[in-house]
Amino acid sequence: MAFLDPGNTDVYAELQTAAAREGFNGEIAVVWEDPQGRTRFLASSPQHPFFQVVNYNQLRAQVNATLQV
Repeated sequence: MAFLDPGNTDVYAELQTAAAREGFNGEIAVVWEDPQGRTRFLASSPQHPFFQVVNYNQLRAQVNATLQV
């Protein structure tokens, strides 16, 4: 998992800004599957418990929008 530490809060903020600019409301989460099949994410701290237990395929099936930066 990718937790927000001082090194990647800027990246998260830039992604959040890009999402808002494209009309996305609310907080974003970046989610990917690593080579070992584990779900990884970059999200705000309050979202961590959810992403720690959810399956990548469950998330992928519920994608309702895509943001290209």
